[in-house]
Amino acid sequence: MSASTLPAGLLFRTIRLGLCGVALAGCVHTAPAPAPTGPGVDAATVARSVVLCATTEADLRSALGQPTGASATPAS
Repeated sequence: MSASTLPAGLLFRTIRLGLCGVALAGCVHTAPAPAPTGPGVDAATVARSVVLCATTEADLRSALGQPTGASATPAS
């Protein structure tokens, strides 16, 4: 190792160590996240918003026509 490369290597090592120290100090001093206070919506609101599907096979056949291909056989 020549004397001309030693200061550059030492400089980069010092900078890297300093940046790691700053990052670690920033992580140590962050405030913890606030605790959750409860659900965002209540169960009654969710239950009222649910819409069940009322489409029948007959409705689909009238809207789309008869199925074609191997999957056209009715299930037993």
